[in-house]
Amino acid sequence: MKLLSYFSIFFFLFFINACVSPNSLTSSSVSEPTSSNFEEKLFSKNFTFEAYRAFPTGLPMVDLSGNSYTVIYEEDVIKSFLPFYGTRTGGPSFGKSQAMNFEAKPEAFVIEDTKNGFEVDTKVRTSEDTYSLSLYVRKSGEATLTITSKTRSTISYEGEIR
Repeated sequence: MKLLSYFSIFFFLFFINACVSPNSLTSSSVSEPTSSNFEEKLFSKNFTFEAYRAFPTGLPMVDLSGNSYTVIYEEDVIKSFLPFYGTRTGGPSFGKSQAMNFEAKPEAFVIEDTKNGFEVDTKVRTSEDTYSLSLYVRKSGEATLTITSKTRSTISYEGEIR
């Protein structure tokens, strides 16, 4: 009988602890970014776009989950580490192309606050190509990046800002 009452008390305390713990964890130790912090990150011109999906022109969507495909935006340099699915329209390797990796100083870096998010337009020139990057960032941090190039077909990526 004594063992049954100890077991009942233990079960009751365990059950109460299990119900209370998740609520206290989410309210105190996990904090979501505030809108002002998100805006500060964008307007500081120092953030990273992480791609989850690619949408090549004329081809089906490509899932990029589980890979670290990013574009690092800094005020004085933009570094792209993205795959490319599409066709080159000119340049030395005509036909299917390799990754869209480049690192260059932006010639233009404009950030606009729109009704539902932000638009970030940049233009970079490398020795091989010129890239126009149009990034639309929703207030949630989700983003769509469209890259237009002189020697490649246009491609879009969906992802988020980190």
